[in-house]
Amino acid sequence: MGRNVCFVDASATADEDIVYAYIVNRSEEEEVDCTISLKGFTPISAEHRYIAGEDVNDKNTFDEPNKVRILGNKDVRVSGCKIRLRLLPHSVNIVRINANRVRSLFPPIYIARLF
Repeated sequence: MGRNVCFVDASATADEDIVYAYIVNRSEEEEVDCTISLKGFTPISAEHRYIAGEDVNDKNTFDEPNKVRILGNKDVRVSGCKIRLRLLPHSVNIVRINANRVRSLFPPIYIARLF
């Protein structure tokens, strides 16, 4: 029945000058190009940290205590009101966005998958 299922779940929180986006890529095989669009904030910089293994069944053991660990992604692009990054398969991601708050009548944060 060829239905597309979204494998990306996201939520965000914000205060005066920092926005945190929490994003999960539930796909076991596909990387996802992701765009975070901010309304009500002007992004200055962004830091992306994630946790993922090479395989969905990876786990830390006494023999391999760092098989799954928190890593940083330096390939985060800030352009205008958008932040672009790539999500690895079966990963949990947090993006810390330093931003200036501006007045807006729109919802402050929108996270979209690029197709």
